[in-house]
Amino acid sequence: MTTILGIKANADDHEAVVLAADTQLNLYEGSVHTGKIESPNSKIRVIKNSAAIAIAGDYDKYVEAFINYLGGNRDLRSYLSLLSGSRNPPDLDNISFTLNLIPKGVKRKLQDIIEKKQQPTSDLENILTKLLTDSTQPETELDKVVIGIFKKLISYQDPLQEALKTEYFLELNHLNRFFEYRNSEDEDFDASDSSELIIATTPNCDLFHVDHRGNVYKIINSELIDYIAIGSGSDIVNKYFDEMQYIKDQNFGLKFTPDNITTKMALKLARTALIASLVNQDTGGYIERVVVHKDGIDHHGSTVREKLAREEEQVNKAIEDQYE
Repeated sequence: MTTILGIKANADDHEAVVLAADTQLNLYEGSVHTGKIESPNSKIRVIKNSAAIAIAGDYDKYVEAFINYLGGNRDLRSYLSLLSGSRNPPDLDNISFTLNLIPKGVKRKLQDIIEKKQQPTSDLENILTKLLTDSTQPETELDKVVIGIFKKLISYQDPLQEALKTEYFLELNHLNRFFEYRNSEDEDFDASDSSELIIATTPNCDLFHVDHRGNVYKIINSELIDYIAIGSGSDIVNKYFDEMQYIKDQNFGLKFTPDNITTKMALKLARTALIASLVNQDTGGYIERVVVHKDGIDHHGSTVREKLAREEEQVNKAIEDQYE
């Protein structure tokens, strides 16, 4: 599996969230660990420059489709069709999904009409405008339901922001539900191998945990170190913080109080905690870190990857140069 950590910096002028992940991809035959390779893709992804998502669980084309969907590179119908193996997945009957299928141009036009940027072009548009702007009051329960649907239509955000707002990630629930369905007959199947998320957002620098069922939990500021760890090495990370092992950790070497953690301290804590988790066989490789702050997102994983690749090339060339 993996080890992933999200930790908040809270010192004055240092409000930020640091996400960290290992880069090992594990190979299994049934329940037997048969090997490990470097993950071809980062376990921490930036979504529309507004959030960073760290993913724990089995990695496959379905997880990649989920990320592409969140980033706007795959539409909802295509995503659900891939998950279900059907061109017309039944989940499209869900009202939340149906609203998300409505073309952006239609939503934009309705919003423009309400904001009086353009005029209604049909009798129905004129009626809806009056209802949505409260210039005409609903007379029946059906009127209220219809108005509610159309208000939902124009207020619907992208799926990630909608999940954070409603505290429920429906699309992740479907990702994991179909994962369990595809693997349910495997005697070595473990539901904990389904996807789990840590999310950090900008500009608010909020930190969230999304469990296997899609429930979204915001990490609330406390008097302790505000963090969340997921994955197979999370118990080791939790022990690292609970027992304050960082105090004697020579890799850390900084003094701080939980209410005055700078971005540098959070970065270093994230690295040393993940170093501690490397004793877990499913955790390994170099550590990639991402800083989410009020002005944007800095993904440093590629920086480390490129430097290691250059150093490996230099070492290999030096070996080759020893021989004629």
